[in-house]
Amino acid sequence: MSNRCRTVSVMPLRGSVYLIVVMRNAFSALLFFLTSTGNSLHAQQADEGDRSASQSPIVSSGEVAELFAEQSLVSLADASSFDEALEVLGLDTELIFKHPLRGTELIESIPEPLPFWAALDRLLDQKQLDVDFYGGGSGTLNLVSRQPGRLSRSGAAAYCSVFRIEPISVTSKRTVRQAGLSGVSLAIEISWEPQVRPIGLAFPLQEIRAMLDDGSVLLPQQSGGTIEVSTNSEIAFAECRLPLQLPEGRPRRIESLKGVIQTMLPGIRQRFEIPLSGEFNSVTIDAMTVRVGDVRQQDQLQQVSLEVELEDAGRSLESHRRWVLENRAFLQKEDGTQLSHLGFEVLSQSDSGFRVNYLFNLSDGAHRATLIYESPTSVATREIEFEIKEIELP
Repeated sequence: MSNRCRTVSVMPLRGSVYLIVVMRNAFSALLFFLTSTGNSLHAQQADEGDRSASQSPIVSSGEVAELFAEQSLVSLADASSFDEALEVLGLDTELIFKHPLRGTELIESIPEPLPFWAALDRLLDQKQLDVDFYGGGSGTLNLVSRQPGRLSRSGAAAYCSVFRIEPISVTSKRTVRQAGLSGVSLAIEISWEPQVRPIGLAFPLQEIRAMLDDGSVLLPQQSGGTIEVSTNSEIAFAECRLPLQLPEGRPRRIESLKGVIQTMLPGIRQRFEIPLSGEFNSVTIDAMTVRVGDVRQQDQLQQVSLEVELEDAGRSLESHRRWVLENRAFLQKEDGTQLSHLGFEVLSQSDSGFRVNYLFNLSDGAHRATLIYESPTSVATREIEFEIKEIELP
């Protein structure tokens, strides 16, 4: 795939900026999504009891997801120290890096522009560091000292679009009584640029093809199907296993393994505002509609019913619906004070949406509060080809 940066003109939208893509040193794109109150859509009374709040953005929310999938390039040519290089890498991703080194340590020049993960891997290889995804938290990437025997990160990984794929382990099993249960299992780690946050990933097994060093072809298990990969909005990586057939003979390595990643990427995160006391209780932005149903007293708490529908949801609400349940929902009082919910209960789910009850402790009543729900309003699906080279077999 070609590495491209894409420029979008800056234009005001109702007094606020919707999307900016800024080119830096002609190599990398700095992508900002600045959403102000001018972008919020407030529920108001409508003639027909339902309103579609439409805007005219520079690009649609779905196109923004496509922009996310474009592979931007980072130039570290002007960075002379470790911290300077990390600062450049943090501009595109809004990341903070934790590491055990003195930031003033000098680095060897990296003259060519590279994708984010390729540039970071080159830098970490110089300082014998690795990534600990569990040690940083949201917005922070924890860099740690490398374990003895760890291979070069840049030599072991494949880079495709915003993704980095690295083999973790290969196991081989021969079942004597049932030959069909024999096979090779390839464990891989897939990470993505932290600002992307895919909703879901999948590897269709029929697209997997591996060429061995003896010239033979290694195919996936005949069971076929698709390997679904769960993603977490707080951690920018996941792991999965690709089941392959047991090869004939005694090949020593996989020279090349090719396949396709099916990925679902969210569009712009929008803000839905619905007054609980208003006659109108529905707002639509892009492909998403949010409705407020009953507001009931439950002991000393208020129960607010919320319904969310996503047009053309596809697989995004089938096996990957956690992203909508992780969206932020809260009440805002007249004085601007925000009130977080105390918990929620999912009442129903479908291929296109869900209905949920949120519990709030609003002592002075809910009739003067506004429900705020923040969510991406569209999902774009893409297929991205990848190739991993030189995987040693057991």
